[in-house]
Order: sequence, then C-alpha cells, then structure tokens
Amino acid sequence: MDDWVKEVSVYNPGHSTEIVGFFPELGPEHIDRAVRAAERAQVAWAGLGAAERFTRLSTAGEAADAVPGVAELLARETGKTLAEAQLEPGFFAMLLQSFAHGLDWLDGGDVLEDVGQGAAWRFREPFGVVGAIAPSNYPLLLSTLKVVPALLTGNSVVLLAPPTAPFGTVRFLQAAADALPPGVLTVLTGSGPVLGQRLAEHERVRKISFTGSVPTGQAVARAAAANLKSVGLELGGNDPGIVLDDCVLDDRFFRSIAGAAFAAAGQVCFALKRLYVPRRLMPTIVDGLTAVLDGYVVGDQLDPAVTMGPVHTEASRARVRRLVDEARAGGGVVHTRGSLAIDEDEGWYLRPVVVADAPSSSRLVQEEQFGPALPIVGYDSIEHATAMANETIYGLGSSIWTEDESRGVELSRRLVAGGTFINGHGFFAMDFRICLTGAKLSGVGQDGAGAHALSAYTEPHAVSVTPS
Repeated sequence: MDDWVKEVSVYNPGHSTEIVGFFPELGPEHIDRAVRAAERAQVAWAGLGAAERFTRLSTAGEAADAVPGVAELLARETGKTLAEAQLEPGFFAMLLQSFAHGLDWLDGGDVLEDVGQGAAWRFREPFGVVGAIAPSNYPLLLSTLKVVPALLTGNSVVLLAPPTAPFGTVRFLQAAADALPPGVLTVLTGSGPVLGQRLAEHERVRKISFTGSVPTGQAVARAAAANLKSVGLELGGNDPGIVLDDCVLDDRFFRSIAGAAFAAAGQVCFALKRLYVPRRLMPTIVDGLTAVLDGYVVGDQLDPAVTMGPVHTEASRARVRRLVDEARAGGGVVHTRGSLAIDEDEGWYLRPVVVADAPSSSRLVQEEQFGPALPIVGYDSIEHATAMANETIYGLGSSIWTEDESRGVELSRRLVAGGTFINGHGFFAMDFRICLTGAKLSGVGQDGAGAHALSAYTEPHAVSVTPS
C-alpha cells in the first residue's frame, strides 16, 4: 500500500528525542480496501473447518516467532522493560493452544436432547469480518487476544495497530498474515480516530473488538451502533485490592503487591491501582511495600539492570505527577522510592510512589492513574472497605488478600467487578480459562481463553427439526 497519507515518527519514551521508526499513516480508503479483501477471503477460510484453521494458525505462529527483534521493538516503542516485552510474542502460541479442546465444539455445536419435540442443535457461526483495535501498553499481546480467537472461529480480521507503538505488532502479525491465505489477516497503521472511526462504522464489519480508554470506547460504540454490530469493549480499570485482617504480611505478600501495581510502570488496565487496608495495619503495610520498592531501579528499558522503564508519554508523566500532588495536598503521605539509573528528563521517567492515607475522594483514588503511583486507604470495617472499592465508575478487576480462601470468595461476590483475584492480582494471577470482562464503564463483552472467548467471536445459530 504505497498511496498512504504521510509518514509518522514514533519516539522512544526512554530517550524522548530518539526515533524508533516511521510508519505510513493510512486513510479510510485503506480500511475499505482491507475489508473488501477480508470479506472475499472469509468464506473459504471458514469453510476449512476448525481443526484445519488451528493447524494453519499454528504454522503462522511459528513463522511469526522466527522473526527477530520483536521484543526489543516492543520495549523501545512502549517503554516497558525488555523482560516485560519478551512476554508478548510467545502469547500467540500459548493462547492458540488453550483453544485446542474446543475444535469439535466449533464444528459440531451443542446437540440438544430430544424431549419429544424433534432434534435440535445450537451452532456457533463466525460473524464474517472482525475489526480489531489494539492499545499501546501491551500492543502485541492484546492484539493476539483478539486475532487468535477471531481467526480460529472462522472470521477474517482487519487489525489497527496503535499509532504510538505499532512496530512490534506489525512485524510479528504481518509475518503471521503472510503465512495465511491473502486477506484473512490485515494489519494497518494510521490515526486511531480516523481509521478507528471508519473501521467501527463500516457496514461490512460485523464485529468490533476494542481495548483502550472509556471515552474512546464510547466513541467506538457510537460508530458501531448505526449498523447494530456486535461490540466487545475492554476499557479502563481502577482495580481495588482489599487486604483482610488475617493476611500474612510477609515478603511474598509485599512483592506480590508491588508486582501487581508497578509492572510496566503501572500501565496495565487490570493492574492493582488502589489498596484498602485495615487502618491499624497501615504503618506495617506501607513500611513493607516501600522496602520492596527501594530495590527498584528506574531507567533505560533495554538495560538488564533496570526493573522499571518510563511511562509511555510526556502527558502520562505529567498527569501522574498532578494526581500525586493533589493527593498530597489533601493529606496523603507521599513515599517516593526506587533509584534512577538515568537522568529523569532523558525520557518520561517516574520513580514508584506510594501515597499512604490517600483521601478516598481524591482523583488518585477515584480515577485510573495508569502510572507508577499506588494510593493506600485505611478502612474500619469490611462494609466500609467494600463500599469504597465499589464507589468508582470502573469495574474491571479486583483482589482480596486473606488466609481464609472461603472468606475471600464470599467477599468477592460483594465487589462490582468483572473479575476478582484471591491472593494475587494481574497477568500472573490470571486463569486463562476464564474470560476477561468488565462491569460498569470498564467494558462489555469478553476476551480471554476457553469456550467463552470463542463464543465472543461467533453468533448463535439454532437448528431444529420438526417431527413428522
């Protein structure tokens, strides 16, 4: 596609004047062209059957895995450490394998018992063309979370890579696309508002899967509404964690909390973003957590000695600083920890921050900070804690930390959230048999692994036989 609009530069968040690369900014006509090609390819792709599609996707994943330099590109363009970026390319094969048990179900559907009304089946049929829009924080992993189940269920996919971090995703998934029939998978680059708007409103795209902010998700939903297409939205989160009074406050606990809150510099939709603790345990928890954070090294994301890279943009850094300053002005006690291995103005660097006794009404608590700042709020009763945990507009993830598993499960039912972790939080606590979903303004629809994720990319089709 050489008739693109202009060339766009992408800068390294760790070295803000360093250009990672250039990508072509495509226009709405490229969306139209890609959708037409996807529509032509989809019927034959769906006709292969689930087992054959699985085999071809396995081959495509192997071809993509062989492409060098993907993790380094992801680190340079997003700001996450190389160790964090290395998790993304391998996710394609892992996620695909999680669907291996569902292949017969995709082709055979559910056979309903004949109770005297004749035979009946419930099949799952592909939508046709799926439009996918990925975010910048985990661009390849979250693209994969859409592309793999959509393709396996017989859809074709047009994917819009994030404009501030497109290169790792394009390099990996283009290699996968080249190993598939032409038109089955297309990866495009360009302006999110321009291309995303056209993809969401396109009359031949029957399903949209978007991950990103609440305002953008609302715009996507409005654009998709005209054609009544299926919409999956995984939006912002402000995940609460509640520490119960029986929790063992040992080194493992503090390291788990730190990892849940500060992985990828806190730029994870379902990171731990606010922590509620029994008021009498506040000093112990603050001391233990800040002791762990004292060992953090902030700097160039490609430096193997660094444990936390920069945030993704200058605007993100300014916003986190502003929220912390507001919480301090409201009475919160700010603990800035970790060491800088680089001039903080070389890129968009922030040291990890814990704000003890953060006012529950402060924006740092009520809004999604999406950065390395964790507010800790004291509570006087379980009812008080759950009320505060539920009082924001978000409802993505949540966690409960306790020695009594049954107590944690019972309390989880009182939280308004798409998911609750017990004694863990975030990516490494996830059971990928369970779909990601959101309550309130954190989204609609499901992504993940297992049959429910496959269902999200299919439409039900009831077939029944009227008895003679």
